[in-house]
Formats: sequence, structure tokens, C-alpha cells
Amino acid sequence: MRSTDSYYRPTAQPDHGPAAIDAGRVVRYVEADQSKPRAKNDVALVAGDDTIGARKARSCLTALQGGCRRSFSALLLLVSLPVFLAIALAVLVTSGRPIFHRGTRLGLHKRPFKMYKFRTLLSGAEKMTRGRLLTRHDGITTPIGWFLRDTRLDELPQLLNIVKGEMRFVGPRPVRPDVYESLCKGIARYDVRFQGKPGLVGHSQIFTPHNTPKRMRSLIDRRIVTRQAHVLGRILLVAYTARVFARTVAARVMRHVYHDVLLRRILQRYREKRTLARVRPRRAAAAVSWNGNGPGLCRAPVLDINDRAFLMHCTEPISGPFPQRFELEIKTGRNGRIQKRKATCTGSVAQVRPMPRGLGYVVMFEPATEKSLFVVHQHFLRRSLAHPSG
Repeated sequence: MRSTDSYYRPTAQPDHGPAAIDAGRVVRYVEADQSKPRAKNDVALVAGDDTIGARKARSCLTALQGGCRRSFSALLLLVSLPVFLAIALAVLVTSGRPIFHRGTRLGLHKRPFKMYKFRTLLSGAEKMTRGRLLTRHDGITTPIGWFLRDTRLDELPQLLNIVKGEMRFVGPRPVRPDVYESLCKGIARYDVRFQGKPGLVGHSQIFTPHNTPKRMRSLIDRRIVTRQAHVLGRILLVAYTARVFARTVAARVMRHVYHDVLLRRILQRYREKRTLARVRPRRAAAAVSWNGNGPGLCRAPVLDINDRAFLMHCTEPISGPFPQRFELEIKTGRNGRIQKRKATCTGSVAQVRPMPRGLGYVVMFEPATEKSLFVVHQHFLRRSLAHPSG
């Protein structure tokens, strides 16, 4: 069996290819170089350090941390019991039994375990999504399924997994065996994530959108797993994660209550015709060209965007056919440090509507590359929990 010492050694410099892109203010795709001296807060062990005393101290520390983790998780279960019961009742009323979903996931050292969630999919949905990730276009969620998934409230029962010692609060998210075989097994050094227990909240889940390609997400998880910090550093990471998670979940719950419950159902102010939520990005534009005149011939502001279409405003009508390939641009940053993000897309005009001082073009689009897909969901749709300021 492989020694646990190798779990904490500094790793070689990764390949900074197209996947190594900025995923937020906190995330940097830089790993330790084996030729560099070990950092002070690096708990990596070399052969001479692995004494009997060091192993006992490490074992005692691990047991103490596990006991504290389980006790705190049990306390959170008691505190969140009213929310727990309210969600269970809502699931029972809207979609019937079963209330909970017990799915097989891969944990520490790839050992399978049963992970608990509130049920958000229709019966038999796993057969339809076998070997791939769920998207909003599948149409197999329960009436409150996307609300629970969007607010991450469906993950609350995983506190039971923490009490059982199968998971921890922050760590790489557990992966389904079929998804691992079809999407993850071929990713270089992906199995490093199995050197630690999976987490209720994942590092890549915090800083990247849900449908970010597995190859990109693995860079973040690998960085955290291979370079462990001192206990204080771990506590600060958990505290930061809890703050970001609570703030984002509260904002999404309030948005759902205001738009879906108050405006649509109670006041009946309007009826949203679109099935996908619209986002109004700031400092976003579409750069299009046609007739072979080069890029950037027309740069029109993007007024709103969702997963499939965006609306751009042009002061002059577009002459000739709309280009099949174009770029979406957005400026992000804070404190005077502005960066321009670009996503190459393909698409076509679905509708032209009159607008004040020009025309509005509704464009159906698809990101052309994995990096472009990430940029659209991270910077335009702002789907991650801790997204960059824009």
C-alpha cells in the first residue's frame, strides 16, 4: 500500500494550458515546485521526519479533528432541524416519496459510500443522466428541485455523512462512480483528490460554476489536497467558506421568494415566458464582424443573457448575414484593476426587435471551447458562489 507520506509532498508544476484560467480572486493555478524549499506552513513529511513520535502525534491530531468535526456537525443538525423539516415537508407535498436520495459516491481511497441528499430529481432520473452531469435543459427535476439545487439546500442531509465520518465540511465534492469512469478517469492526477475525505462544500464548487469541465475543477481540488495548511489555516478556510456559502444561499433564497412566490404567484404581476433566468451583466459587449472585414467591426452592448441566448443593442442595423462565430467580452475587477474576459461563441440571430435609438438582436449562441463555456458561466452568468467582482 502506498505510504500516506506521499499524500502531502509538494507537487510538480502543472501544465498551464487552456484550462489554467482564473477562477476567482482567491484561486491561483500554481503548485509547489519540487526544486524549491518547503514552505513553513507545509506539513509535508520527508523520510527522516517519519518517526514513531511524529506518527502518533499526527494520529492524535487527526482523531481530535475528526471528533470536533462530528460534534459540530451534530450541533448543526439540531440547529437546522426546523429548516430540515420544512424542506422535507415541501418535497413530500410537491413530489411525494421518497424524500431523501441515497446515491453511491466515491470517498477516501475511492471507497464507495452512500451520500444523503434531499430528492430533487424525478424517479428514474439517474438512468437518464448516467455517466454525465445534469443540466437545466434535461427537464427531470421536481417542482422545487432547481430551487434546492440552486440554493444548495439539498445538501443539508450530508451533515449525517459528516457525523458518520465519511465526509468533512470543506473538501473535494464526492463523485459518482459512473461519472468518474466516463469523465474523470483520464484526467491527469485526478485521483489525488481521493487522498482526503470528500467535503460538504467543495473548493472548486465555491470558485467555479456547476458545469465547469472536470479538468478545470480538478486543478483547484488538487491544489488544496496536496498542500495542507496548519490547523489555523484550515479553520480560516472553513470560516471563509461558511461566510461565502451563507451569504450566497441567503441571497438566492430571497431572490426566489421575491420573484417566484411574491411577484408571480401571489401578486401575479407578470408571467416570465423564458424558462431560463436572465442576467443583466455589467460592462459586457458582443464583438461581431461580417463580410471578412476583420474582428471588432461592430461592438454592441449586451443587455441580458442566459444559458442559450443574449440580447444586444445596436444603434445601426447589421448589414448582411450575422456571423456564425463571434466574441463575447466583459470587463471584470475592482480597485482599478480591470481585466477583459473573452468567450468565443457560435450562433445566429433568432429575433430582431425595435428599441429606442436602435435595434435589439436576440442571438442564440453556444460557447465554442471549454474555456469559453467557463467564461460565460463564471463572468457573464455569475454562477459560482464566490465569483469575481465585476
